[in-house]
Amino acid sequence: MTMMSRLPEALKRLRKSRGLKQSEVAAATGREAQTVSNWETGRTDIPAQALGAYLDSLGYGLLDLDDALQGLEVAGIETPRPPPSESRA
Repeated sequence: MTMMSRLPEALKRLRKSRGLKQSEVAAATGREAQTVSNWETGRTDIPAQALGAYLDSLGYGLLDLDDALQGLEVAGIETPRPPPSESRA
């Protein structure tokens, strides 16, 4: 699983860690709640500018998102760690 395929789940976990509803993030970013839902389920990709606004609305930055994608603890929430890559000897 690539980091980008984990992006929707990471976005959802970050939002939930702040106790916000999709509608609240939508209002803060000027988007529809359905659009936020689509980003969090992977139905549509989140544009870079919208990603910045999404993270800003949560009080997170790109480094926090990177930590969430890598499975590191962010703001007191535990995100699943990616499976270890197989090393070839």
